[in-house]
Amino acid sequence: LELSSGTNLVAYLDDDDIEYLNSSNNWATASANGNGITYTWSVTAISTDWNTAGNWSGGTVPSATKLQKVIIPSSSNYPSISTEIRVGKLDLNNASSEITIEDGGTLNVYYDLTNSGTIKVEDNGSLILQDNEAVNGAGSYVIDRDTPNYSIDDFYSIWSTPVAEGDSEIGTIFTNNIVVFEYDASQNPSAYVNVSATADMELGKGYFIKSDDDNGVLTRTFNGTINNGNVDETIYFNSTTDNFNLIGNPYPSAIDWLTFHGDNSTLLNGTMYYWSQTVTGANNSASDFISFNSTGSNIPGTTGEIATGQGIFVKSNQAGTATFKNTHRVVGNNDQFFRNANNPDDGKSWFKLSGDNGFSSILIGFLPGATDGYEGDFDGEFVNEGSAIEFYSLIDGNKYAIQGRPELENGIDEEVPLGLEVTTAGNYTISIFQEFIDPNFDIILDDTLENIQTDLRSGDYTFNIASPSEINDRFILRYNYNVVLGISEELDSTNVKAYFSNDILVSALGNSPIPEHVELLNLTGQSIIKGKYSDRIRTNDLPIGVYIVHYHFNQEIITKKLLKTTN
Repeated sequence: LELSSGTNLVAYLDDDDIEYLNSSNNWATASANGNGITYTWSVTAISTDWNTAGNWSGGTVPSATKLQKVIIPSSSNYPSISTEIRVGKLDLNNASSEITIEDGGTLNVYYDLTNSGTIKVEDNGSLILQDNEAVNGAGSYVIDRDTPNYSIDDFYSIWSTPVAEGDSEIGTIFTNNIVVFEYDASQNPSAYVNVSATADMELGKGYFIKSDDDNGVLTRTFNGTINNGNVDETIYFNSTTDNFNLIGNPYPSAIDWLTFHGDNSTLLNGTMYYWSQTVTGANNSASDFISFNSTGSNIPGTTGEIATGQGIFVKSNQAGTATFKNTHRVVGNNDQFFRNANNPDDGKSWFKLSGDNGFSSILIGFLPGATDGYEGDFDGEFVNEGSAIEFYSLIDGNKYAIQGRPELENGIDEEVPLGLEVTTAGNYTISIFQEFIDPNFDIILDDTLENIQTDLRSGDYTFNIASPSEINDRFILRYNYNVVLGISEELDSTNVKAYFSNDILVSALGNSPIPEHVELLNLTGQSIIKGKYSDRIRTNDLPIGVYIVHYHFNQEIITKKLLKTTN
C-alpha cells in the first residue's frame, strides 16, 4: 500500500475484517462480514436444503449478498448444495460435520475456510475459494469425477489432480489395471514416458491414463487437501515444431481458458487442445483433439472452460512458468469443457468431413480483430495424431483446425483452401456441421479437380478417394456475396423460376416479359451457354454443381442461382 505525502491511513480492508485507527489512535479490528453476524446450521436440521429457514438455528437463511459467516456443526442432517451458494467465512467445526456439493452446485467461499469435517464434491460440482490463503483444519475433501461413457476398456483420458500432490498417488485414485503416460516436454525431442501407478500426480500437470479392464462410466475419487491459490507449472520450449506441453486444471472447480491464457499469453499460444474421449471403435488412433481459442472450437457447442481433473495440451511460445490463479476459476459449468458465454456464434461456420471411419471437423470464423494471416489468438493449428480422417483449413500451406478471418463485407467474396488426409479408400462427404453466416453470402464448396461447385446450404458433397491420400490442392470453400443485379420496378424477379431437369435448364417467366437472351455461368464467372431465350435449354452433360443464370431484359438483368444435383 502506497500513500501520497501528507495522507494519513485511517482504515483498510483485510479480507472480511476492517483494520482501523480508533479514538485512542490505536489499531483495532472490526468485522466487515455481514455485520458480524454468524449463521449456524441447526443441530436438528429438518432436511438437507440450504435455503430452508428451519434448517438454521436462528430461523434465517444466510444472505449470499452479505457474504456472512457460516458454521456447520454436528447435525441430524447436513446441507446438500445444488445451486450457487456464497458465504464469507465457512467453518465445519466438528469431525462429523459435512457439506455435499451436488452435480451442478457451486459453493463459493470468499474469505476463510476451516474444515474439521468432510466436504464432498460430486461429479460436475464446484468448490471455489476466492482467498489465496491455505485452507484450515484437519478435515477431508472428497472430489468425484466421472469418466465419459467408454465403449471399450482401452480408452485414454487426460487427467490432472485437484488435491495436494501428497494425496495424489495415481494408483489410489485409478484403482483398476491402468496404464499411465506423461508427456515429457523437458526432453528434446519431447516424448511420452511411462509413469508408475505409485507416483504422485504433479500439480498443474496432465497425465494420459487408461483402464485395461473396465468400460462404461467410471467414477474416480480424489481424497485429500484441495489446491488453492497460485499453482505454478513449468513450461518447456524446444523449437517451433516441438513446443507442446501437457498441463491440467489443479482446482475443484472449472477454470476459464481465455482468462488463464490472458495471464500467460507471452508464454503460451492462444489455442488449447483436449483429447476426444468419446470416440467409438477399438483403436485410439481414431480419436482426435478438440481445439479452442478466441475464435471458438472446431466442434460446435463446445466452449472454453476446463473442468475439474481435466488435462489439456498447450503450445509454448517460450520456456517459463505458467501460473494458475483463483481468478481463473468460474462458477458452475464444470460438466463440460469449453464454455464461454462471451463467445457469440455470429460469423462462424463449422464443417465436417465424414466417412466410414468417423468424421473430423473444422471451424472458420469471421470476427473483429482477426486477419487473413496466422495469429495465435484466433488460429488453432491442426494436430495430427494419425486419425483415420483428418480435415483442416490452410493458411500459407499450414494446417489449422480453427481459422479466424476478418469480418465478411458486403460485395466482397472470400475463399478458404481446405485439406484432408484419409487412411482408407472410399466415399467421403463434406457438409455443414453448423453455421451462422450472413444469408447474403452463399457457402460454396469448389471441387477444383472435378470442376463441381456445391451450395452446401442446399446439400452435402460426396466424392470418392481411390487410395489413402493427403489432398491439399483440390477443395476451396467460397463465401460468395449473393446479390440480384439491376432489377427494375417493372420486373418482378419472383416471377422468374429456373431449375435443372437432368440436362435441361427449365425456365418459367410467369408474368414477366420474354428476355432478349439468357446466359448460363459457373461460379467462377465462366460463360457456359449464351443465346436466345427458350424455356427449355439443353446443357449437354453439364457437371453437378451450382450455376448462375442471367436473364437479360433491355439492359436489365434478373439473376438466378440454382443447383444441379444429377447428370
